Amino acid sequence: MSTKQRERTLSLRMNDEEILQAHALADLTDDSVGRYVRRLLAREYARLFGDEPPPVVPTRMGRPRRKA
Repeated sequence: MSTKQRERTLSLRMNDEEILQAHALADLTDDSVGRYVRRLLAREYARLFGDEPPPVVPTRMGRPRRKA
C-alpha cells in the first residue's frame, strides 16, 4: 500500500510592523522570532485548511459577518 503525501504551500504577507512586533516579542521573552512565525503559520494553516473558524469580516454596512 502506498502512502500518498499531501503537500500544501502556504504563504503569508507580513508587513514591517508585524515583523518588528515579532522581534520585540522575541526580545521580551525566551521565544525566538522563528517560534513566533511558526505559531503564526500554524494559526493561518488551521484557519485555511480546517481547525480554526474563519475571522469575522465587516460588511459594507459595518455589521460583521462570517467569511465563507
